[in-house]
Amino acid sequence: MQQQPIKHHWVMTVQADARDGRQGTFDGSIDVTPGVNTHTSSYQAVFQHVKQQMGVDNLCVLFFALHPDQF
Repeated sequence: MQQQPIKHHWVMTVQADARDGRQGTFDGSIDVTPGVNTHTSSYQAVFQHVKQQMGVDNLCVLFFALHPDQF
């Protein structure tokens, strides 16, 4: 039996390269399925999403948090 996805909240603060210099903090949610998704795969999905949102190819991650979105 496959596990059900668990909604996680994420926060990522990034800085674009030195020529650009923009910084930004983004947040959102991602479904993480135990036994299928890892912390690394979730991070990579969020990183790609933020790169697309900023419209850049290179980013430096200053902060990243990923936690189950529950009380």
